[in-house]
Amino acid sequence: EHELPNNEYPKYSSKRSLHSSWYSRKLLDSTFEQRNWLTYSPKLYKMFCLYYIIYGNNSNDSWVKYGFSHCKNGHMALVKHETTSAHIISLKIKLKASCLPLLPSLIEEHNKQVSFNREL
Repeated sequence: EHELPNNEYPKYSSKRSLHSSWYSRKLLDSTFEQRNWLTYSPKLYKMFCLYYIIYGNNSNDSWVKYGFSHCKNGHMALVKHETTSAHIISLKIKLKASCLPLLPSLIEEHNKQVSFNREL
């Protein structure tokens, strides 16, 4: 989902602007996937990697400390960032953290099934 009303980003002195289309990427099968990691600061007029801010371990990375505002070749910069080891590690940590709440439910369900099977 886009973070600005009307999806309008301010134009820089170069007459360029960030694009709302950068929030998704086209996959090989022609479907689109949301870049949930991408976030925008209206105060700073820059984009940041949310997952790296939350789960990363290098606060000096430009996607955390300074943000991204280079509109020229911006799409390629996003693709490049998505393939960095730091981004991939942050994504793995995020996915692991989001799966952890499921484990107690799975264990409880497994224990119920074992108890049921023993009664048979």
